[in-house]
Amino acid sequence: MATAVATRMTPQGLLIPRAAIQEWGKVEVLREKRRIIVQPQASTPAQERELVIRALRKDGLLVEMAGEPLSPPVTPEERAELAKKLSVGRPLSEIIILPAPVFLCADDRLNAAAAAEGLVVDNPNDHS
Repeated sequence: MATAVATRMTPQGLLIPRAAIQEWGKVEVLREKRRIIVQPQASTPAQERELVIRALRKDGLLVEMAGEPLSPPVTPEERAELAKKLSVGRPLSEIIILPAPVFLCADDRLNAAAAAEGLVVDNPNDHS
């Protein structure tokens, strides 16, 4: 969902309020027939993942666990046995569990990051 931003054309060019793009870092400009789109420059999946992690931590939705893990680590033999039982002769990477979980969020930035990580994304604002 695009957000309209108040701009002003001057002899120096198009002025966009700094607050509108402050967190974007690098931007890219796309020219279309009847509009110009200024948007954050596409980043790598690793950068998108880091953005999601930072946003989740900032909102208190992701916290580091202190101390020992809740269960003992799984041994390589246990992993191999589990993989064999679940895969029924196929590599686990080929097994698809349906339906895929849906990342439901109204934040376009988080949705883009989740999509970059391969998640199915749904924005409730798209259904109004």
